[in-house]
Amino acid sequence: MKKKKTLFSKTIALGLMALFLMSFALLLSPDPPPPGYTNSPFDGNNCTACHGDYNLNAGTGTVSITSNVPGTGYLPLDTYLITATVNHTGLSEFQFELSPQKSNGQTPGALIANAQTQIQGGPPPAAQYISGSSSTLSNPNGQTWTFSWKAPATSTEPITFYAAFNASNGNGGSDGDYIYATSLTIEDTTPITIAENDLKSEIKIFSNPVKNNFLVEITSSVMRACYLKVINLEGKAIFDEKIQLVQGKNIFPITLNRGGYEGIYFLELVSGKNSTYLPMVVIK
Repeated sequence: MKKKKTLFSKTIALGLMALFLMSFALLLSPDPPPPGYTNSPFDGNNCTACHGDYNLNAGTGTVSITSNVPGTGYLPLDTYLITATVNHTGLSEFQFELSPQKSNGQTPGALIANAQTQIQGGPPPAAQYISGSSSTLSNPNGQTWTFSWKAPATSTEPITFYAAFNASNGNGGSDGDYIYATSLTIEDTTPITIAENDLKSEIKIFSNPVKNNFLVEITSSVMRACYLKVINLEGKAIFDEKIQLVQGKNIFPITLNRGGYEGIYFLELVSGKNSTYLPMVVIK
């Protein structure tokens, strides 16, 4: 009888120890948050659905989404860096969930995870959600995650990235945590006609087809700093230079630094958020 009691006691002790270790592991390596809680209009939810002690954005912390997409907008099929940041002094565990979405909930382009992040949902155009991997969740006073996003094949509209953040007290439960949400909208580079462009410029290429060295003539109605680019059919620039236009006729020499560029390209004149395109052919 004593032997059975001892065996029973050992079983209870081992069970309690296993439960403790599981709780400890869950605290340091939580599962990714469930998809659908970015506070986007389509999701209609954020993390306060489970962590509801405080209202959304009620804490003293700060959150942000930033990117290296230029002010002129994203180019089709280019890959950009997206950074999600949360800061809350005095707390040491953090998580986020982000999704770029159209109004119908579809993800334009594609999120690309790395060692810091993990993806749920998809594949695009089904909604994709990205969050922090378990190794990044514990950090004093805040955390930052950087990952990649590949733009869609066509740039036809601005894209909004929605994100919710959990600044946790680390007690392993859902109480006492602060939830934040924010968004970032990036512009596209949809071509516009010269008539729609307040620059009202006339562009000529001498001569077209061109070789590695050629001249561009721009007749402008105003004085303005612009960017002159040569881009391929995927939207990647092989020439990119800031220029200063004066009112009237402007001549700019263009040199493509190396050979091997034979093919069809576009000459792009960028003024603010407006772009004017002129097709061109590069030959040997």
